[in-house]
Amino acid sequence: MTHTRSDPRLPPPAHWRAAIPPALRRWWAGAPRLALENTGALLLPALLPLRPSDRLLEIGCGRAALSAVLAERARLTCAPVGLEADRRLLLPPHDTAVFVQGRPTHLPFEENAFTVIVAGHQIRTWSDAALRAFLAEAWRVLAHNGLLVLWEVAPSRSATINRVWRTLLAQPDSGVQLRRFAEISHMAREAHFAWIQTLRVQPIIWPPGPRVGVLMRKEYYDSRTIGLRRDQSPPYRPPP
Repeated sequence: MTHTRSDPRLPPPAHWRAAIPPALRRWWAGAPRLALENTGALLLPALLPLRPSDRLLEIGCGRAALSAVLAERARLTCAPVGLEADRRLLLPPHDTAVFVQGRPTHLPFEENAFTVIVAGHQIRTWSDAALRAFLAEAWRVLAHNGLLVLWEVAPSRSATINRVWRTLLAQPDSGVQLRRFAEISHMAREAHFAWIQTLRVQPIIWPPGPRVGVLMRKEYYDSRTIGLRRDQSPPYRPPP
């Protein structure tokens, strides 16, 4: 008998995706996914703008090597770091980026290690507690005047469309939570980010649906930072 997608004996679409061969996943995680998922994000060097001296961290680097592309376009003098929780998704070494394993809720980096953090299409599978933990960690590892940029699929006014998107975007081990700018900015203020605004990172082809883009900045004044302008960040000094 031929089964349809509505057959209750069949696994949900997220489980079908888990069965995709690793070689095909690696191919999709490269240029094809970068072009579809983060097309608008390639404008980040002009939107922020990125400076050659910036120290960049990308969350979820296994999905597409955005950090390597940004490093080349912004001519970063320090190799960016890509963080991926799933070792199976980690990309091979790249000339302009370093990829490491770790969790967004417990970033394995020292304080003030980065000036820019990018998290594209990551937070929809995170609980509110996980998102709050990530924002607190991002504030910790960012330098004074450091920026956090994130974008995600936003909820529609139609409950039916939202149900369709949650089905399409579901993962085998997590649900999907679509948030508006107001919800994200409220959590960012709780994490002590001083300046929060929307950021347009479109067009983005996949996943379907509207986007919410958020740009937030850390401000932390001490004897080293009190005299810096908004476009300046202190040099990174690793702990002794």
